Amino acid sequence: MAEKEYFLYIEGKRIEVTEEVYREYYRGERRERYFMEDLKHGRTVTDPETKESRYVPGREESLERLMESGVQFAQTGEDMEEQTVTSLLLECAMELLTPVERELVEELYFLERTEREAGKRLGLAKTTLRRRHREVLDKLRNLLGRCPKDF
Repeated sequence: MAEKEYFLYIEGKRIEVTEEVYREYYRGERRERYFMEDLKHGRTVTDPETKESRYVPGREESLERLMESGVQFAQTGEDMEEQTVTSLLLECAMELLTPVERELVEELYFLERTEREAGKRLGLAKTTLRRRHREVLDKLRNLLGRCPKDF
C-alpha cells in the first residue's frame, strides 16, 4: 500500500510535506483560530450529566451587549462635575500666570515635552527651567488653595 502524501498550499503553490509538518501546521492554524475567533464570541455549553445549558460569554464582549444583560460597571476617577470644576479652576489659575510661566506649563504639561526639550525651545538652562517649574507649581498650588471650596 502506498504511503499517504501530505500537501500544504502556501501562496497558491502546492508543497509536499511530511505528515509531522502537516499536522503541526494545522494544529497551529487551529490554535490561531481559537485565539482570534473562539475566545471572542460567546457560546452555549451543555453539561453532559445534567443536560443543563448555560451561556459562556466570550472574552471580548461588546459594551452594548454587556449593558443589555445588566452588567454593572464600577465608576472610576472623578465624576463629570468634579472634572469640570477642576478644569475651570485650572483655566482661571492659568490666566493669573505670566505669559512666560504659562508657556512653561504648556510646554511641560499640555505638549508633554521633556525638561530637556522644553528648555531647548524656551532657551533656558536645565537648572533654570527646573527652578522656574518649581516656582510655577508653588504659585498654582497657592492660587488653587485660595479658591472657595464650593466654586
